[in-house]
Amino acid sequence: KINPTYLELEITESVIMENTNAIKIIFQQLKQRNIKLIMDDFGTGYSSLSYLHSFPLNALKIDKSFVKRMQDNKENMGLVPAMIGIANSMGMSAIAEGVETEEQLAQLRSLNCNFAQGFLFSEPIEQQLVVKLLAASPQW
Repeated sequence: KINPTYLELEITESVIMENTNAIKIIFQQLKQRNIKLIMDDFGTGYSSLSYLHSFPLNALKIDKSFVKRMQDNKENMGLVPAMIGIANSMGMSAIAEGVETEEQLAQLRSLNCNFAQGFLFSEPIEQQLVVKLLAASPQW
């Protein structure tokens, strides 16, 4: 049996926006069980900031397309800090996905992004290898 406080559920921005009334009810029920809720692919859908306030989210996961363009195109650099700012101003964590380079990680750290994930840290691995990875105490 899993303690619900250790469980995090991700749902894409587009699914949340397509089913707002049903999602609000489900999210409230999950939140009452102390399950953490994350909006995945933030920035790729059509969410309204006013709607964002009505969901009990713990984090916004910034889509990897924004992270990739962050170093390629300085115009997009402005979007990532804004997304991190939105998350933080609403009491949520900001998670950047698709981090592949040390430069991206350094930029995200300078923007006070709370968490990052991507191939820089690890490619997808089999379940049994997770235990070995954690036992090795990786230093990121």
